[in-house]
Amino acid sequence: MNAFAELRTAIQSTVRRPRLRLRAATASRWLTTSRPTLRASSIYVSDSNDPWFNLAFEDWIFRKTDPEERILYMYRNSPSVIVGRNQNPWKEINLARLRELDIPFVRRKSGGGTVYHDLGNTNYCVFVPRTEFDRKTNAELVTRGLNELDIDAYVNDRNDICVDGFKMSRWLVPQCIAEQNVREA
Repeated sequence: MNAFAELRTAIQSTVRRPRLRLRAATASRWLTTSRPTLRASSIYVSDSNDPWFNLAFEDWIFRKTDPEERILYMYRNSPSVIVGRNQNPWKEINLARLRELDIPFVRRKSGGGTVYHDLGNTNYCVFVPRTEFDRKTNAELVTRGLNELDIDAYVNDRNDICVDGFKMSRWLVPQCIAEQNVREA
C-alpha cells in the first residue's frame, strides 16, 4: 500500500472527512529559490479545523512523503491548546479551566512550547530536505508569500517572521519542520 493509499484509508475511517486542497500551480511561485537542485514543490491547505487531524496530517507528511520534496502545509485549528513533544501538560496548562471552556489540548510530534490555536491564526509547516534547511531562506520564503497577500511581513535578525513589530512565527524544529507560533507581544 503506497503512502497516499494509507492516508486515504486513514481519512475514510474518520467520522468527519476533512478535505485538503493541493495548490501545485501556485507552489512554483511561492516556493522558488535560487537553488536549482530542489525538486518540485507542493502546497497543501487543509479545509479541516480539527486540531487532531491537522497535527496528524503534519506528522504524516513528515514521515511518508519524499524527503527531497519541498512542501508547505497550511491549516487553521478550532480553539485548542497545542503542547510540544517534550512539554508536561500538567505544568503548562490549567487543565480544569480548559475543561470548563471545553477546549481540548493536543500534543504535537515536533518540539517547542505550549501555544493556543484558534481560527484567528494560520499555522504552517515548511518541509525541505535536511541538507537544504536554512532558517533564514525559509523565513524569507514564507515572508514573500505573506507580502504577496499584502501583509507587510519581514524577517528579523533572529530569523523570526514579524508583522507590525510583533513576532508572528518561530522555527521550532531543525529537522525540516517549521510551525507558525501564536503572535506574541
